[in-house]
Amino acid sequence: MCLQTPLKSNVVKHLECKKKVRVKQTNGAVSVECKIMPDEEMMQSMVMWLRTHSSSVSNTPKIVNFMEETFVYREIQQNKNKFQCASDVLKEYPRYVDVEEGLLILQDFKRKYPASNPAALNKKFLSKFSSTLVKLVKRKGESIPKCSDECLRSLVLTLQLLPSVNNVKKASFDSKLGRLFLFVKENECISTLAEKKDSTYHKQPFLVVTGTMEHPISFNLFVFEISLSKNNKISSSNQDFVNVLEHIAGDEAFNS
Repeated sequence: MCLQTPLKSNVVKHLECKKKVRVKQTNGAVSVECKIMPDEEMMQSMVMWLRTHSSSVSNTPKIVNFMEETFVYREIQQNKNKFQCASDVLKEYPRYVDVEEGLLILQDFKRKYPASNPAALNKKFLSKFSSTLVKLVKRKGESIPKCSDECLRSLVLTLQLLPSVNNVKKASFDSKLGRLFLFVKENECISTLAEKKDSTYHKQPFLVVTGTMEHPISFNLFVFEISLSKNNKISSSNQDFVNVLEHIAGDEAFNS
C-alpha cells in the first residue's frame, strides 16, 4: 500500500517524461531514444511492486498495466547492460513467468516488434521457407522427419542444412538434434527434468518438447543464464546458406 501514494503523485511527471521518449523502428524492431530518462523513482516503484506482487485474479490487470508502463524503462535498462543474462531479467521482472503462461513475454515482443503477428510468421517463415527447406533436403538425399507441427519440422530441417552444424563431423545428427530439443513424456515434470539436464550437452537455449517428434503436444523454451550479448554475428557460411534460401524462395514466389 505504501507504494501507491508515490505512484499516484508522480503520474503527471511520468507522463511528461514519456513525451520526451523517441521511439523508432529499424528492420521492424522498436528502438528507444530518450532525451530525458523516464522518472526513475516512478519506474522503480512500479518495478518493486511487480517484484513483490505475484499473479492473482485481482493483481493481473495492474501487473499488465505496469509492465506496459515500464516497457521503455526496460529497454533503457537493457541498453545500459543491466541484464547480463536471461535470469537477470526474470529476477527484476518475475511476473514474466507466472502471468497467464507467458502473456507478458508475448506482449513485450509485440511492443518490440509491432509488425509481428501469427499471419506474418506464416507468411515470412512457413509459407516462404518451409517448402524450400524440404526441396533442399531432398536434393541432398536426406530424409525428412515426420512431424505434425510444420514449424518444428522446419527448425529440424534448418538444423540439417546449416553449414556450421554439418561441419561438426564428430557428432551424429541425432546427437546434434538432442542438444537443441529435449523430448519428454506428457506426464513428466518439466522443471525437474530441466534441473537434472546435462549442463554440457544441453547448453541453453534449448526447446523442451512434450510428446514426440511425430506428434508434439507443447513447447517450453529454456533460456535461464543465457548471455544477452548483442554482439553475436551470423557466420559467413551460415549467411551464405541464408542467401541461398532467400534466393530459392524468391524464385518460387516469382514463378508461382
